[in-house]
Amino acid sequence: MRTHNSVVGIEDFRTDCQTASECGVQRLDVTLIRPTNYTDDGYPIKTRVGVIRSNTLTQIGTLVHDLVNEPFFQGISLNVRKIDEAIEWIPVKEIVHQSKVPGVKSIVMLVGVQTNQFPRALDIASKFLPHGIPVLIGGFHVSGMLAMIGVTRDLKNAMSQGITLVAGEVEEGRLTAIVTDVLRNRARSLYNFLNPTPSLLNVPIPHITKNEFENFASRFTTIDTGRGCVFNCDFCTIINVQGRTMRYREPKQVVEFVRQSYHEAGVSHSFFTDDNTARNPRWRELFSELIRMREEENIPFTFMMQSDLAARKMPGGDFFELAARAGCNQVFFGVESVNRENLRSKEKFQNQVSEYKDLIDHCHSLGITCHAGYILGLPFDTTASIKQDVAELQRMMFDSASFYILSPLPGSKDHQRWWREGRWLDEDFNKYDSAHVAVKPERMSPDELMEAYHNTWEQFYSTEHMVKVLKQWRSNHHYYRERLSFFMWYLYSSRIERLHPMNCGFWTVRRRNDRRSGFPQEAFVPFWWNRLKVLSFRLGGMVKLFLQLEDVWLRSRPKSNVEEALHDIISKTKQDIIDWRDLSTKELASFYTKLSIEMPEIKVPSVVRLWFKKRNPFAGAFTRLYVQRIWQRWYLYIWNPFKWIEVWLFEWVHGFRFLHHLLGGDSVHEPTSIPVSIRIEK
Repeated sequence: MRTHNSVVGIEDFRTDCQTASECGVQRLDVTLIRPTNYTDDGYPIKTRVGVIRSNTLTQIGTLVHDLVNEPFFQGISLNVRKIDEAIEWIPVKEIVHQSKVPGVKSIVMLVGVQTNQFPRALDIASKFLPHGIPVLIGGFHVSGMLAMIGVTRDLKNAMSQGITLVAGEVEEGRLTAIVTDVLRNRARSLYNFLNPTPSLLNVPIPHITKNEFENFASRFTTIDTGRGCVFNCDFCTIINVQGRTMRYREPKQVVEFVRQSYHEAGVSHSFFTDDNTARNPRWRELFSELIRMREEENIPFTFMMQSDLAARKMPGGDFFELAARAGCNQVFFGVESVNRENLRSKEKFQNQVSEYKDLIDHCHSLGITCHAGYILGLPFDTTASIKQDVAELQRMMFDSASFYILSPLPGSKDHQRWWREGRWLDEDFNKYDSAHVAVKPERMSPDELMEAYHNTWEQFYSTEHMVKVLKQWRSNHHYYRERLSFFMWYLYSSRIERLHPMNCGFWTVRRRNDRRSGFPQEAFVPFWWNRLKVLSFRLGGMVKLFLQLEDVWLRSRPKSNVEEALHDIISKTKQDIIDWRDLSTKELASFYTKLSIEMPEIKVPSVVRLWFKKRNPFAGAFTRLYVQRIWQRWYLYIWNPFKWIEVWLFEWVHGFRFLHHLLGGDSVHEPTSIPVSIRIEK
């Protein structure tokens, strides 16, 4: 018998049969699913190409594979299937069919389920429960609710359906206890493993293979080198779910993971998913081991990490220097706000706005790009202040930024307080994705905040700011192209798909018969008509994005010494001119004359030659302004075939050059031919 209201700890599980074989199990099939969430019209968010692999899916998969080393599971075969629903379809029929094979026990685990994914997780569970397949749900929603509020109505409803809920982390034999109970047919409704938190020192390290990167845009891994956080921010769920004490993996194990991933899967970049790598008590040892590996074994490993903005003040003052030597080339800073009142209201006292610019300059000097995590809808935010604050982020020269709407995430002090106060919170958990307004802002209307959110992406990732960022990294071809590709991903997601980049890969897809419970299935014709309209909008948006990024590339690309000198002298003398084609032939000749004084090797072109250069579509360009103006005033040139030949040649030549660069076909030593043919040298 299963008692739905019972809670079990790690030391409390049944011992009726001593092995899985005695329980009648010959093969154990475990399907791990990281669920997605829904669009506003009720379709699962799914893309053909993913960007970031799920760290939870990887780690739980490792723990499940490790079950074969437990005495209880000796003598049976184990089949583990990992499904990231953001890029894969769940083979429901196949899983159900396998579960009916004699001697096979099937279990479905929905892992890493966040609040916005909880509705989807319940719908997935409903596909397996009628067939007698046990379903478990774990992750931050269950853990956060239980940590700060208790067993809420949504959790009770899930348990009443026969779902097993798991709160907390399942290392140190906890997953073994759960699966053992399931095989004995005595699984409880709720396993509460929030306290104590497990040690990570002897946790199995994931084994990554090449086939795990199928359908992903790039090949890099994720790993948590530590868990927990020492700070006390009101909106944070980490401190109440994973604890305020920093726990960490053995540094040598992390290095072994990096080494194995590189040699066996060709992986040379990793994302350390720790909430704050800087507060890992053994960060110095971790970096030292990585430095030794990079220098002695010549493994070109790099990583992105998360850090607080006060890390530079830690004893020794060399945190970022060692991080750079260890391979860190990107750091995510939890900036949250540049408004001091907002920071104080959320107890983010460690962030000192006056120090941001120096910290960014310091990181840039070490070859580390800086990414700002920024929250909109904090108590002192208004439409006007948000616009000013984003401009301040640009002034500080953050290379990139992610924007989030303040959401009532279960597990945070914010959610606990608002829930107890009875403040309006949206009842639809699907909107708790930090891209919807789920709690009323204090100084704005929900519509104003939503509009500000969309405008913020466009404001920060403006052509001008992207050009400034790329100019910093153009001496390093890899960094430069990496930043440019990053801009493409973020603008594609936020502008074309209208999804948060962290929740979006490339090219969203949907099936007509896969829709959220409560939403009717669309008729065939309306469904495909809507898909056709989406396709048209998407293709048009991609063309516009391509042309914008081409312009960004033309303005920021590595230039020859002559080009650079010409650009500088034009911009200083005529600040309203950024394209050399906008100058008259005589003005252009005068600039070359001035340059020849400083650079005697330059031969001043004749006025006639420069006239032809200006109209030569094969000559290099600083921007797309020249052809943009022609397109905007097409009616003036409609009877001029030579002008259109020039324009179309310009578009094809420079479009191809940009695409060639984006795909990695050139280098920082890219030959150029603007307007003087001297071929010299994120």
